[in-house]
Amino acid sequence: MRRILRTAVGLLALIFLASPWLAAQIESGSITGQVTDPQRAAIPDADVTVTNIETGAVTTMKTKSDGSFAFPTLRPSRYKITGVSRYMVEV
Repeated sequence: MRRILRTAVGLLALIFLASPWLAAQIESGSITGQVTDPQRAAIPDADVTVTNIETGAVTTMKTKSDGSFAFPTLRPSRYKITGVSRYMVEV
């Protein structure tokens, strides 16, 4: 019984000591939205551009059939979102 207790305590101590290295932290975010016309109808295949204000990095994509877009895994920063000027971009 003592051997089992000692083994359990040892395993718990190992897990406790290793936990800082096991916890993953992700430093990223995402931007999602939809492009619509003045009547709020979805605009498919519209170009949407995200520009990192600090680095100048530019990423462009087309909206899906429902007008939606998603820029996943962006580094923490300030971003400028632009699209075709005659459409409304909602974020």
